[in-house]
Amino acid sequence: MKIRYSRESGSVRLVLILAIVVIGLFWAGGQGLYTYFTNRKPTAISYQDYLKNKPKKLWLMLTNCVLAIPRASYLTIAGAPVTAPTEIFIPVRTSFDDNGKVSVLLATRNQEYLDAFAEMQNLKSDADAEAWMAKNYARSFPRRDAVGLVRSGMDRNDKDSKLASLYKNAEDDLIIIDENKEPNFLKSFSLVAAAFALVIAVVLIRRRNVESSASDVI
Repeated sequence: MKIRYSRESGSVRLVLILAIVVIGLFWAGGQGLYTYFTNRKPTAISYQDYLKNKPKKLWLMLTNCVLAIPRASYLTIAGAPVTAPTEIFIPVRTSFDDNGKVSVLLATRNQEYLDAFAEMQNLKSDADAEAWMAKNYARSFPRRDAVGLVRSGMDRNDKDSKLASLYKNAEDDLIIIDENKEPNFLKSFSLVAAAFALVIAVVLIRRRNVESSASDVI
């Protein structure tokens, strides 16, 4: 009887774990498919017009943007050694002297931006920083389009939410755009298909346990 109880409890734990995985796969895959079918092409809009209307689209192309690299931020892991960031979050502005509220952060791994940010981080004084930016104005405030997917649902975690607290003038509805990320039908469909496959596996495992329990009783 002890062996039977141990076997059944182990199977129940396995089913619960698989159920959690299934829910996660359905959520991630469903969200990806929704994004794909509702955003077949990027919504192109000037950054100035975006601030006026703020369309609820998830695939955006914000034009006429200035990226304020001196005000970029990055995430670290508490207690971990400090290393050069591999991703930074750059406030999107209308001009280099725009001191309005921060409505958009561009999450980027662009090496050009990372290099400029790293050089700024190594400057020893405000005078050095002013001299460097005067010499490297185009690198400090590049005028580029901000293109990519808005983080939402499972793509946006607690750490992302904490980024807003780093900016005193952040909008309540601040968004984070993953640079150059696009809706991916194949990946999202594969996640949903994997979820269905696991559902079938859970049903088969459960049926086997029921049949096994019945045979033990007999």
